[in-house]
Amino acid sequence: MVIRRDLAATPPPAIDTVFAEAILRRPDEWDATDRNALAYSEEVIGELEVADVVVVATPMNNYTVPATLKTWIDHVVRIRRTFASTPEGKVGMLRDRPTYVVTSAGGYHAGDDALQPDFLTPYLRAVLATIGIHDVRFVALQGVTRGGPTRRSAPGPRRSPPWINGWGSIRRRPPDQRPGRGTQRSTSHNSNGFAQESYVQTSDYRPRWLGLFTGHGKAPRGGPL
Repeated sequence: MVIRRDLAATPPPAIDTVFAEAILRRPDEWDATDRNALAYSEEVIGELEVADVVVVATPMNNYTVPATLKTWIDHVVRIRRTFASTPEGKVGMLRDRPTYVVTSAGGYHAGDDALQPDFLTPYLRAVLATIGIHDVRFVALQGVTRGGPTRRSAPGPRRSPPWINGWGSIRRRPPDQRPGRGTQRSTSHNSNGFAQESYVQTSDYRPRWLGLFTGHGKAPRGGPL
């Protein structure tokens, strides 16, 4: 099963005052206005929760993520919903899963020919880790507007988990080796208002993929930088 969300074709709603106030209240304090303001956020968080593998395709705009992707992130990174605030700092509440980020840029930001900074890669690593996703792999397409050959770089570990077979297929591994996968999920709230996920193992496992696209067209396009 593949869930596809095209942020360029259907941009997420802008973060406004109503949303900012609603996320600070606990679920038992929400009224109809709060629930309406958080409806999109709940939808995209739900897509992320059920995904076993996430693929993000995005251009680099002015050294960092496009506005549409940043807005999606602001809907997903929510206190008491996807991360908890503790005396030791923020603690992610979502389970980890393989996440592949394919980026494109008009200039060069990695390797020996790098001529510009890259704030996209460290930002996505940090913000995804905030909600509990640490297994993040990057593939960068550089120089896509320079007229010459496009260069590919893959910073960080290149080896995929053994149960991933390329980009288009996935091999099963035993349920006890894939925590949270092959399960039925339910969500409740504890006395502090924190969302809690519970899982029941099922016999049939079909991996779910979430594809997130932020550029225009079939492939991410790099900006002039």
